[in-house]
Amino acid sequence: MKRLIIFTITILIVFNLVAMNKPKAMCVYIEMPDESAPPFASVSFSAYIYGRSSEILTDSSPGCGYIENISTPEAGTGDGICYLNIGSFETAWSSEEHLMWTIELNDSPYGIVNQQIQDETGASEYSYELDPYNLAATPLPVTLSSFMAVYNEGVPVLNWVTQSEISNSGWNIYRSETEECETILQINPELISGGGTTTETISYSFTDNFDVTPGITYWYSLESVDFGGHTDSFGPIMIQIPNDENQQPPEIPPVFGLHCNYPNPFNPDTVIEFTPETAGKIDIKILNIKGQIVKTILTENFAEEDIGKNQTCVWDGTNYQGKIAGSGIYFCRYKSTTRNQITKMVLIK
Repeated sequence: MKRLIIFTITILIVFNLVAMNKPKAMCVYIEMPDESAPPFASVSFSAYIYGRSSEILTDSSPGCGYIENISTPEAGTGDGICYLNIGSFETAWSSEEHLMWTIELNDSPYGIVNQQIQDETGASEYSYELDPYNLAATPLPVTLSSFMAVYNEGVPVLNWVTQSEISNSGWNIYRSETEECETILQINPELISGGGTTTETISYSFTDNFDVTPGITYWYSLESVDFGGHTDSFGPIMIQIPNDENQQPPEIPPVFGLHCNYPNPFNPDTVIEFTPETAGKIDIKILNIKGQIVKTILTENFAEEDIGKNQTCVWDGTNYQGKIAGSGIYFCRYKSTTRNQITKMVLIK
């Protein structure tokens, strides 16, 4: 059985691996069924701090990489080690946050690890095994990018979007007439199916068919449930019901930043949609799974009048040399003066 193992890393090992003055190393050991390490060229990974999936480190980032056949008292002989310097993140992090690893073997999913940052060195103080085909043992991380309620044709409609999900069985929705939720009602008769484990963007919609009173404000909370029964909550958000049918509902606020590309998977072209949230330069690049730039799709300055208006650009599946890129997973990176986002896309032939 393949397995991933997380161990506490000594300062000596960290210095040898990362070769920096003040390393903040997080490591995952990989052992194959024959107790040998996977070859160097076959392992790749990406990682981000839970709740901030727009900034991703990969095995090609500074201070990050993979070494096969490392021998340590903790890991044993013949293990491979994925190591990552979380000091390479541009944004600050703190202990007790979680580092989310996605590890691939020969360009195929191998496993996902949720590893808690324990101290100023970045090392985790505990170890555990993770069966890559049974992810229910890990805590549920859901990256929620938007959650809103609108009043449409006499009923409240809830819409939410996730950027990634791990072991997400589904959703429950709760409604209250107060922000503190003293009296709360579950309004979904059965669990709304979730995305399981995915790094794809997923959009959800649910209609509240319970009676509502004109002029009353309602508060909605979202609950995610993993396959082990663990839950996580989001919200609350509010919506005010109009006093009469002729009253205009509140204007739906725009969802800023990078949206899903379509189609996805695609061949040969895909449309990339985004909404500027501020005036200034926006840069959109295509990256391969190692974090290397394949092509710059857009570098443009947007004016004040462009804020909140949907924009599009197209990737034709070629690299910066004009050659057709190979089939596989790519990332679209969106950077503005206030936002840094990444979405996943799949090119097929």
